[in-house]
Amino acid sequence: MDIYYINLIRYFNLYHGLTIPKGIEKLKALISDRNNKIILSAVWEIWPHEKILAALEILGVTPNQDNVVLLLDVYSYSEPNHWTEVNTILYDSLLCRVHKSENPEFGPNLDNDKVLFKLGTPYKKQRIFTLYELYQQNALDKCEWSLHYESHLEDAVRCHLPNMSDDEYQKFITTVTKNIDAVSPEFGISTTNFYPIAFNPTAEIYANTAVSLVTETTFHPELYWFITEKTWKAINNFHPFVLLDHKRTYEYLHSLGIDTFQYAMKHPYETLVGPEEDVIRMCVDNVLHLLSNKDLYREELTKSVINNKKVFTDLANMYNSKVNPYIEDLIWNHSLQKVSVDHSVEVYEKLWGKYGAVGED
Repeated sequence: MDIYYINLIRYFNLYHGLTIPKGIEKLKALISDRNNKIILSAVWEIWPHEKILAALEILGVTPNQDNVVLLLDVYSYSEPNHWTEVNTILYDSLLCRVHKSENPEFGPNLDNDKVLFKLGTPYKKQRIFTLYELYQQNALDKCEWSLHYESHLEDAVRCHLPNMSDDEYQKFITTVTKNIDAVSPEFGISTTNFYPIAFNPTAEIYANTAVSLVTETTFHPELYWFITEKTWKAINNFHPFVLLDHKRTYEYLHSLGIDTFQYAMKHPYETLVGPEEDVIRMCVDNVLHLLSNKDLYREELTKSVINNKKVFTDLANMYNSKVNPYIEDLIWNHSLQKVSVDHSVEVYEKLWGKYGAVGED
């Protein structure tokens, strides 16, 4: 028995559409041979499931094909019923990587008076407009954030603030460009910054702030929820948080047992509907209200963040018990490769034998 691994995102260049790679006939032959075991993965971002299904069709993979498993890093990103057509293990490796790499020694700390704004890439409207709203409310002195602004991003960022004059825009960008952990983004993922410009704060930065304002990778009212390390890091570091998103994402977190501190919110999550800019303003109001009233709700907030940490830890332990650590490392690689013979039996038992048919609960 031979086991092969293919990263669908890179193999089909799904970053830029869908490209038919050279050598695909050889790969299709490997997949069609039921003596081979095939691991396919699509990780890190949420990709339209139509692309994934198109790639599987090109490869000749059929639903519930017994020698193929699809590892999707989408457990907290998408409704499982989007993927029931394919033989799938749902695995949130971002949650697990946060859990494994960070073990904060401190507990809840509400004595600080700063919001940690998890900004990320600024060319997404929900992020730069949130920073602009804090700027408009003269609330920047209550926040910590990092914004790596580079000249090639100007058009992508500027288009989200069309009502500002050029002089006003330049003043705004000059004011908000900062780097609180003093790490250049060009060093990449080995530092506290995920390449090229997203801000990935350390445990010490969380310890020196009180609450988090999280802007997730996507911002869509109805299509799906999307939870990444940005939210998990706030939970793992005992932060009360406001998630800049629509109500459906809050409902998903509640279904996991995560407390979203609604008792301390100015605008309940049910009201986070309507135009994007209105939702952003309500979320900014919420985080500033939370910061101003944290002493009033200190006891409840402390209980909530301890509960959230436990839920997070239990989820990570559950995911880690289901996916072989060798596979976890494997799915972050880039190319078609044959799995080491040394791991074949272990991988086989984990994905096909020990837990029964892949995709079953």
